[in-house]
Amino acid sequence: MMYINLIESIRQIKNQVEVVATVEKEDGKTFLGISDFFLRSNEYLPDDEDELTYFIEDLDLIWDLYIPNYDD
Repeated sequence: MMYINLIESIRQIKNQVEVVATVEKEDGKTFLGISDFFLRSNEYLPDDEDELTYFIEDLDLIWDLYIPNYDD
């Protein structure tokens, strides 16, 4: 499971939602991640940032992580 530390941006086009967030893996490492999902017709995004964070975490999304390579 990934934990969201900070939602950097969220974009919604009709029922498709794209989220860019700082996420923390179970091992405690933090990365920038991007994920997207579709809202059901009866769902809406919460206005409160804390509620939005919990809503997104409960979806258990698959995140594409940006992992910096400092060896270059």
